[in-house]
Amino acid sequence: SSATEAVSAALNTATEGIPIVVYNPLNIEREDLVDAAVKFPGGAPESVTVTGPEGRAVPAQISSGKVIFLAHAPSVGFAVYSVQPGHAAPAGSELHVTQDSLENQWYRVKIDANGDIASIFDKRLNKELLASPMRLAISCNNPEQWPAWNMDWDQVQAQPKAYVVGPASLHIVENGPARVALAIT
Repeated sequence: SSATEAVSAALNTATEGIPIVVYNPLNIEREDLVDAAVKFPGGAPESVTVTGPEGRAVPAQISSGKVIFLAHAPSVGFAVYSVQPGHAAPAGSELHVTQDSLENQWYRVKIDANGDIASIFDKRLNKELLASPMRLAISCNNPEQWPAWNMDWDQVQAQPKAYVVGPASLHIVENGPARVALAIT
């Protein structure tokens, strides 16, 4: 928006790399992934180093031609990050991905051969959160009013018409310090 552009123009964006201004519209501090289209002189690099306002590198990667990094911004505030070609240590990333699992510092998620979520293990509680696999269901949804957003309770509670069944094809889509992802087909 023009207001964000006006504030960005007044911020100190003198960085060693390409400055990215992150705006947090929420009334609480926020840490989240930023997905930014960045034009590099000479074309996109293989890897990037992103430095936060405190001068420390944050988890960052190039994915689908965009720079993805973990940003922290104050409540209803701005933060300036610096993006440079090159690679730094993953800045404490605890993300892991395998052909059938995803993991961060809080959870470990496993996918079974059908493509269903077979396990969500909470590391803080040291507890499995699922009693059985989470299956992708095909349900009837014909609400009497507002079909674009409404769901009638009786249809939500009804047994699914069918479930998506495997075998599924799983492959790693992203494996970086800022984000990991699996594709399930």
